[in-house]
Formats: sequence, structure tokens, C-alpha cells
Amino acid sequence: DLEAPGALEAAARQLATSSGDLLMMVTGPDQTSIQMANNTLVSLAEIGLRSHVLMVADTWSTCVQLLASPCFWSSRVLRTAPAPSIASKLFWDWRFRFYYIKKLYMARLLKVGFGVLQADTDTVWVHDPFRVLRQMTSTSIVCMRDVGLANAGIIYARPGSHAAQTVLEEVAWRVQLMQNHPEIVGKIVPFAKS
Repeated sequence: DLEAPGALEAAARQLATSSGDLLMMVTGPDQTSIQMANNTLVSLAEIGLRSHVLMVADTWSTCVQLLASPCFWSSRVLRTAPAPSIASKLFWDWRFRFYYIKKLYMARLLKVGFGVLQADTDTVWVHDPFRVLRQMTSTSIVCMRDVGLANAGIIYARPGSHAAQTVLEEVAWRVQLMQNHPEIVGKIVPFAKS
């Protein structure tokens, strides 16, 4: 359980590249998600990154079904929908349960000095992205663009920037706030009012 004292940092130390980077992915318990995660792990092995993947599952039972070794889980993953809302009615599945955890863990790992590439399991891997990301020295956070918005499907953050750390902590806080108090969404994101 990555919520055990020191577990997240110990896992990162075990998996990080020699440059201190790691790739974080999450998966849930349904067979489609497990198959997709397993396929992605195979493609990551082909480019030499499999041993640097922090795979986070919703439970230990899901870890057992994965080709991931090591596999980690978090007791902080939401088990039940937090509150009735349009978002939870439309999107309540295993992905919704991980939104906060992904951002929280990314901020925590950055704070202790790791570079983190958080990616969805439906990402196609043909090259090691760390080579290019490490060359982007004037950038602290790199995020995938999607229809004019930042898409959380692929995000890379490097340590050392107070501003980047603040942004990641703020995003994690806002995500958990919106998950647990959906009535606040319209106040934080004005265009999300119904």
C-alpha cells in the first residue's frame, strides 16, 4: 500500500532511472483495463522502460492480475462515489477514483526530487520520451494538449521548480475538492456551470 509511511518514496527509489525519472500509470479492476495495462507494459519493455514504471492499482487483487512486478496499490483510492453530481453520474468508474491519487503522488514525488511522467495506459510507446523531456530544461511541467485544454493523459514534471511544485499541489487539492464537494465546481471553474 503506497499509503504506508515511506512506501511511495521507497517505490520511487527502486524504480527511478539513473537520472531520477520514473513513469507512473494507474489501472482499475475490469478486464479491459487490465489487458490494456498489460499491453502497455509489454510496449514499455520493448523500449527499455518497463523497469521504471510505478504501476498503481486500486487493490492488491488487481495487482495480482497484472503482468506488473512490482505493482503497488493505494488504500486512498475512492471506493464509493463521493457525492451526487453530473460528473460522478457520467464518469464514475475506476478512472474517476484515481484522479486525486495521480496528482497527489506526482506532487509528493516531485517534492522529494523525482521527475515523474504520468501517463494513461492507452498511450502508445515507440521511443523513450525521457531523452527529449530531459532536454527541455527551461520547462518544469510538460502537459499534453487536447482541444485547447491541458489533458491529464500525459504530464511530465521535473523537480527543482517552486512554481511547478505549487501548481501540482494546487491541482491535487482542487481535484479532491471537486470529487468530494462537486457543488464547488462552478465556483472554481466558471465555464462548468450547468
